[in-house]
Amino acid sequence: ADPIWQARIDHHHERQGKLPPKWHPSEYSRAFEALYPTPEDRRLYIRNQVSKGSPSLGHKVLGSLVGARKTPCVFTTNFDSLVESAATVASQLLPAGERGAPTLAAIDNAERAETCLRESEWPLIVKLHGDYQSVNLKNTDEELKQQDAQLRLVLTQSLQRFGLVVVGYSGRDESVMQALNAVLRDPVAYPKGIYWLCQDPASLLPAVREFLEQAELAH
Repeated sequence: ADPIWQARIDHHHERQGKLPPKWHPSEYSRAFEALYPTPEDRRLYIRNQVSKGSPSLGHKVLGSLVGARKTPCVFTTNFDSLVESAATVASQLLPAGERGAPTLAAIDNAERAETCLRESEWPLIVKLHGDYQSVNLKNTDEELKQQDAQLRLVLTQSLQRFGLVVVGYSGRDESVMQALNAVLRDPVAYPKGIYWLCQDPASLLPAVREFLEQAELAH
């Protein structure tokens, strides 16, 4: 975590006592809104932080799978460009005819994702909460309550075709979890299974545990 941001969060906890306790599902969104009250403030902060990042080993592995057309689509709630950057670098190591150049879609160009889904043009990377260059970003509780309808449709229909592997995601977003649960009610859902990767199953949020339990019952 950014130490300056953490210090400001601790300061707000001490002065106001209005933020949820540590590890609460809404801790991130509430803190972000308290520290950066306007969308412009939040967008500038994110743009600055994203500029400091570089792909990790995990990004490089995922990027290699995307670049080699082994992973058809990636849905992320992050704003950075690390996955697509890693995919571009990895694909350059392959013969031209085998390279998978991903299509990028976010909340301000969701029609791209719909086209890829309709025409099975993979690989696809979808930024569910926006790209760092997007004018609209989803950060706060109110913003996260509603998921872009087009991107949600692409997400749910993709999950009716493929399996689901969740990596590095907490399940804090109610709109995303609602979409994952909605797919369970479809006759054809997660045909390749569900894999929710985490360091400690005991740390999973209640919403995630409930989803996995419902998935177990559904199959």
